[in-house]
Amino acid sequence: MIETNLLLAAGALMLATVTVAGPTKAESFPPIKNQTVKTECGECHMAFFPEMLPRKSWVKILNDLGNHYGEDASIDPAPLKEIIAFHTSRASDVLKSRGARKWREGLKKDEAPDRITTAPRFIRKHKENDYKRMWTKFKVTSNADCVACHKDANKGLFDDD
Repeated sequence: MIETNLLLAAGALMLATVTVAGPTKAESFPPIKNQTVKTECGECHMAFFPEMLPRKSWVKILNDLGNHYGEDASIDPAPLKEIIAFHTSRASDVLKSRGARKWREGLKKDEAPDRITTAPRFIRKHKENDYKRMWTKFKVTSNADCVACHKDANKGLFDDD
């Protein structure tokens, strides 16, 4: 009888914890703590999470900062090396986390999207009609403006606000 009561109490506590915590976020990544990444990347746009693209994509993007989507985003070699190491060690095809796995889905072997917005996961989550409506509703300034719609994006939380 005591064991049954303990089991019921434990179950009730677990249910209360889940209820108070609320639903899980649609997408989440560990916050970026690397100060070089936050400073260098965050100077122009949100510091994007490495799990969003495969290793090959990050190598291609970060090794061509002189032509970074029409801008010269060149930086000194030492911080660049650190940023490349950070992103390639946590890329979607390197980590086994839930977020990385979801961003890997739909990619063909050796496929390397050159933008997060061309990755299959982004395309699935941002349906054309809904995406256009959200751009207007949240006054999105560019494809790199994740925080316009996802207020906690900088913290690694991409809920469907």
